[in-house]
Amino acid sequence: MKHCLEDLNIENLNIEMLHTQTGSGSPTKHVDEGFEYVRRVAPWETPQKHVPPEILGKIFVHCLDGEAVFIPPKASPSMPWLLGQICSRWRTIALEEHQLWDNVVIASCKFFPRLALEEVIRRSGESRIINLNHVPGEYFKIILPTLRRHCNRFQSLEIEITRPTATLLSEMCLFDRLESLEIHYGHALHTPNSDDPSRTEFSAPPSLRKLILSSDISDHLPLNNTRINPAAPFWERLTYLEVKNNTCVPIFTMLHILGQCKALVECSLLLCDDSGSIRDESERVTVPSLQLITAQSVDPILTDFFASLNLPSLRILKMVGLSEPWPQHEILALIDRSGCNLEGFYNADFTMPPECVMPLIRAMPCVAHVSLDTDAPIPCSTIDTIISENLLPYLVFVTAWFDSSHAALKLVETTWARSVSPGGGIRDGVLYIDSADIRADEEACRVLKRVVSQSGGSLGISVC
Repeated sequence: MKHCLEDLNIENLNIEMLHTQTGSGSPTKHVDEGFEYVRRVAPWETPQKHVPPEILGKIFVHCLDGEAVFIPPKASPSMPWLLGQICSRWRTIALEEHQLWDNVVIASCKFFPRLALEEVIRRSGESRIINLNHVPGEYFKIILPTLRRHCNRFQSLEIEITRPTATLLSEMCLFDRLESLEIHYGHALHTPNSDDPSRTEFSAPPSLRKLILSSDISDHLPLNNTRINPAAPFWERLTYLEVKNNTCVPIFTMLHILGQCKALVECSLLLCDDSGSIRDESERVTVPSLQLITAQSVDPILTDFFASLNLPSLRILKMVGLSEPWPQHEILALIDRSGCNLEGFYNADFTMPPECVMPLIRAMPCVAHVSLDTDAPIPCSTIDTIISENLLPYLVFVTAWFDSSHAALKLVETTWARSVSPGGGIRDGVLYIDSADIRADEEACRVLKRVVSQSGGSLGISVC
């Protein structure tokens, strides 16, 4: 802002003063009138100069809207960098407004001065959310003394390192207010003189609620090559656990950990085989609060994994993998142990035979979201049985491969017609429909149009 209007008024005032000096009238009167006009309109022309700092600070926080502040700034700077370019007053307010510095991302920058990091942490006030991204292992060691001094200021810590450091794993317990921790191990793990994480016990503060672990390489991983202490207090209080990418955890190790996660609500796991013996039924692992589990595996081990679990609060089950054969008995038994209260079932890249669909549907009377990846189309007889027996009464989302497009559309219409609440029935999802089947059946065409119209466009129709 260049105060253009104010400058224009002053210029007009100078012109008028020159006119009065060369003509008739009182120069003093014209000058007084001109300055009075400028004084009167200035607050409207340059409002940023008159709004109190505390109100401007609130406006800045609202404009930021949770956006992360990148240090150093990206090519397209975000708040508060842009605010600081308006004028010196705005820059001062932006620098001192603690909430603008709550979510700071320090990008990959080996030579970012430690003193500058101190200043960033100071500006974040007491609100504690600092994310460190793409931090090389050797640089993490450099800034670790600074982090130690402010360890009680962090609620969220996200670190991506290119070298496993035993120091990192052992220091996490110092962050006694840490609630969310994400550690990603990048490439270049086999570097000379690198620390061996297998000699270090992974630990975290009791305040931790969310833990995400990932790696680009499956050799050096926090859970594979690091000593695990399942008795550590943070496992008991953890509510979210995600192990992804190449961080493939041996099934026996994962069961050992889950046995301590009494408060766990959601988890996503990439599992692999190991030499550990699987527990028998009398030693099933109970995770009392777990409501959503995503299990992925490239080994045929999910059968043993599901057979070893007891999940009384389970609501959503997601399966991703290439395991064979389909673990029907173990899945049905797990659902039964969960009280048959499953509300969502998803499987992808883990094809199930069509004949397994009906037993699964009968086991889930409360299910609302279903995504089935079958190795063949679901036959018309299955759909007719679902309709005639009034199964799937709460269904609102479906993704499946049906043998008959007409029968599939009939299922959709039936759920709408029998829905207890207005607007109920299937209203989201994807139906895979054979185009030749539709063209050969005029009634199917009419049903298709009604279905799409009633769904308001939220139901996807994929014509093959």
